[in-house]
Amino acid sequence: MCTTNNNFVMIDRITDIHPFSIAGSKKFNGEFVDLAVESCAQLGAFHVRYSIDCRRHVFLIKLNSCKVLSDKYFSGEYSIIGNLLAKSTDAYSYSIILKKNNLPCMEGQFIFALADYDEQFKADFLKGYYQKILSELLTHQTGHQPYITNVIH
Repeated sequence: MCTTNNNFVMIDRITDIHPFSIAGSKKFNGEFVDLAVESCAQLGAFHVRYSIDCRRHVFLIKLNSCKVLSDKYFSGEYSIIGNLLAKSTDAYSYSIILKKNNLPCMEGQFIFALADYDEQFKADFLKGYYQKILSELLTHQTGHQPYITNVIH
């Protein structure tokens, strides 16, 4: 069981991870497209954190493109696949695709920035926090409470 008690971890598990790619899964319950975008962003950010061993703070700086190829509401089990396009000392760029039944539903290019830990982004909390979540997602310990919204259609 996940012990991080964080209701904003959007992905359910990381199913595969390599130096240039990451895959994960997420079960949606009628959520709007914005939570699907957030799930993709989180998967990409976790790959950056994995790549740098959580030594710096990572955040989405830009969504370069995003195409929704299906309905704007998402329900059921989805896979998320991220591929590293480019990286520098302070930025990583990914192509991330959300699929259901192996059919693309959304795709985008996500750009993440890295910042040194400081007074605002405290290393003594954030590094351990993200290492723990990453470890739990990698070992499929998905007992955390998923982020649930009350969707009104």
